[in-house]
Amino acid sequence: MNIEYLKYFSELAKIQHYGKAAKALNISQPGLSHAIKSLEEEYGVLLFNRKPHLSLTEAGEVMFQYLRSTKILESNMERTLQEMSAGRKGSFT
Repeated sequence: MNIEYLKYFSELAKIQHYGKAAKALNISQPGLSHAIKSLEEEYGVLLFNRKPHLSLTEAGEVMFQYLRSTKILESNMERTLQEMSAGRKGSFT
């Protein structure tokens, strides 16, 4: 599992346009396409319908929901650790 590719997937899932997502991620469009194809091969499912327009498949929706949940957990963890750090400032030298 490539964490960077999961970030790319999330951005493409939000924007649903390869060119705009690649620009937002500051990568090439072929690089983004490669990342998505790699994820699809790794998991054995199609993540996006490509015709008539780009949209998430059922598997893509599931992946996107899990990644959004993970992002929420990450934010909560970060906030909690920052609060803990602020309360014990002098003990981390």
